[in-house]
Amino acid sequence: MFFGTVAIQGAPATDGVEVSAWASGFTSPLGIARVSSDGTYLIEVPQYGMESFNGKTIGFKIGSVSAVQSGIWEEGRNIQLNLSKSTGVPSTPVVVQPITGSSR
Repeated sequence: MFFGTVAIQGAPATDGVEVSAWASGFTSPLGIARVSSDGTYLIEVPQYGMESFNGKTIGFKIGSVSAVQSGIWEEGRNIQLNLSKSTGVPSTPVVVQPITGSSR
């Protein structure tokens, strides 16, 4: 299990923001949680199949953007890991204007 605070661009994440846990070799998240009203998360990351997750790197996403931090899965441990992201999809689309005319 991983737990801790969630920050977006330095400010605490708002209630309900999705946090998901990912590992290489998997096409879907290993666990999904929501940020609580105090800006924290708690996410269970169960081991799947016969392969041991012990020592495996677990990446996290805040919404759809990867968190800066990652953690190492350890059997039977509750691991405190404060997550943050500083960038994401811009809220205002960038408009690109074509260049017309000749530069000569």
